[in-house]
Amino acid sequence: VINLIQFHKKENEMFQVNTFGLFCLLVIFSIACCDTHSIQIVNSGSTNTAGYNINIAAMATTPVPTGNFECGDGTIVLNSQVCNFIKECANGHDEEVCADCTFEQDQCRWLDQSFGSFAWKRGQGFTASQNHSGPTVDHTTLTSPGYYMYVDSATGTIWDKGILELQQILQPSSSTCELEFYYHLSGDDYQFLSVHLKENGDSIDIWKQFEDQGDQWVRVLIPLGRISRPWSIQFLAESGFGDGNVAIDDVKLVGCQFPPQRPTCPDGYFRCQRGACVQMNRVCDFSDDCGDNSDEINCKSYTMCNFEEQAFCSWTQELDNNLDWELNDGPTMSFETGPKRDHTLGLPSGHFIFLESSYPAEQGDRARVASPVFNNSGGCEFRFFYHLYGEDIGALNVYTRTTVGGSMNKVWSKDYEVGDFWVRADVRLFVSEPFQVVLEAIVGKGHAGDIAVDDTSFTPECSLGNVGLVTV
Repeated sequence: VINLIQFHKKENEMFQVNTFGLFCLLVIFSIACCDTHSIQIVNSGSTNTAGYNINIAAMATTPVPTGNFECGDGTIVLNSQVCNFIKECANGHDEEVCADCTFEQDQCRWLDQSFGSFAWKRGQGFTASQNHSGPTVDHTTLTSPGYYMYVDSATGTIWDKGILELQQILQPSSSTCELEFYYHLSGDDYQFLSVHLKENGDSIDIWKQFEDQGDQWVRVLIPLGRISRPWSIQFLAESGFGDGNVAIDDVKLVGCQFPPQRPTCPDGYFRCQRGACVQMNRVCDFSDDCGDNSDEINCKSYTMCNFEEQAFCSWTQELDNNLDWELNDGPTMSFETGPKRDHTLGLPSGHFIFLESSYPAEQGDRARVASPVFNNSGGCEFRFFYHLYGEDIGALNVYTRTTVGGSMNKVWSKDYEVGDFWVRADVRLFVSEPFQVVLEAIVGKGHAGDIAVDDTSFTPECSLGNVGLVTV
């Protein structure tokens, strides 16, 4: 058998074979499981001798074994390796059928799952929208021939829901994983767009927008964080009263891969069991940065609390304040504020502590919890994850103190809305005397100001003290 020629993803290819006498030509096509290409074989030839025939003698197909993915170059990988953010196929095809899509060629793996006529469609230019409220150009090419996905209120009735769902299962992601996309939201009246994370049978909305943004594409970057189970994404649009249009373009997952394996790790890095390297300040922080959880195993020298097994752990409520921090799981009772899931588990059943900002709380009221007493041997760090979502956010402050009832030193603060996601904070503590850390949350101007904290940890340089602080 002689390999005469090889093609890869080309159209209208032609090749010529010059032979003498009888011969057999074997043509093999290898098509990836998720491709939708058509194949046509046209044979023609000429001979100088009558009686020679050129024809296709037989055609046969060999299915890819169940549970495997065809790379398109004759090799296969396991389905569980597809969209795991590692290129297992030599041509990278196993990572090309995931969430990323510009919609220029097709809809990729995004499928409309809407009920009724209010459905997601692939469109281009100003004419895609019947009421002419949509984009004039796409975001990818910034031209009218460029494509995007959209729903148009002219094709549905009020409160109709348009669902665009990723049909490819994504494998577990790293703690740095983010979802990026661009949206265009415009019209005379209420239009609504939200993003939902689908995991383990749960669907959690992780972002929403319902305000007219005008004729422009707006970038969104949503921190997804560590997702330990297979997952997927869904865009949901809702029709309003008047003319309106919702469009998205350039969907992309960013930073979802785990750190690569290395022969050795540099100073200041922790070596994972799988051979990767992560920074030492990422060890024992309730976030699996290695991808095999080996950075979260040997944590006896760290003082940690995830608010799951021991409620407040060693944090204690302060008595000289108006409110208390509350332990919670799932959404808080106020609308458009507070977490819907914890950071530890990433689930509505997970726990965190938070400040409830609705009635009877008043603006300026505060809640405080104090840590145990620590000694600082140099390099002591306090790590935690916070959630500041709502238009009425007050403030979240971190203090150190060396006496009870005396002055406190503010070492970290946030007094504005960040978004509906958990954010990591690292606070280096420069205190030479025995000290405590105090977490303070302050109520803002309205009910949409819930403040939450989860997964607190102190590095081994913060050693637990033997005696309490002096009260003044």
